[in-house]
Amino acid sequence: MADHPATVGRLRIAWETVAEPRARRGRGQVIDYGWFDSPFGDMLMLCQAEDLVGLAFRGDGTRAEVFQSMADRWPMAAFRANPDALAGRAATLCRTGEARIRLAGTERQLQVWSELLAIPKGETRSYRDLARNLGTPRGAQWVGQANGANPIAWLVPCHRVIGNDGGIAGYAWGTTLKRAMLEAEGVRIEPA
Repeated sequence: MADHPATVGRLRIAWETVAEPRARRGRGQVIDYGWFDSPFGDMLMLCQAEDLVGLAFRGDGTRAEVFQSMADRWPMAAFRANPDALAGRAATLCRTGEARIRLAGTERQLQVWSELLAIPKGETRSYRDLARNLGTPRGAQWVGQANGANPIAWLVPCHRVIGNDGGIAGYAWGTTLKRAMLEAEGVRIEPA
């Protein structure tokens, strides 16, 4: 997609607009996955061929809950545990932040995810800020929904989005993990 960046920092990004209903996503696809240690605890990687398509963290959940949450994004896909094949990529990702990722979503989701990638490390934005940047000042709710649907946590930095009041807002993998990710970038947000 011409209006989305192809590279951001050490990420090479392929953008894919998805039009099919969620219930049919993943048909004919095989997604390899594995669990790895990361700077933020247990990390789940999901890959199709050379592309990272999902990245999640155990956070406040169990491995089974986190895996199911991610697998639900591709209900028709076949999932194959293949940690040995992904271990090198996981190590590189954690060491350098380098990855080849594929972001597949609706046009609105892709717009929000592009905005997330534009937030510099060590900075935050509110849902309202992102909505304004996208030309929809009253669109904070759909920005929040797209933020929550981000399939590649940490690299597509949805953790850098905070509440309109300046506090930590929800995070799929728990607000404790979100706070840890922000603090690792030098951002301190006092508990409410």
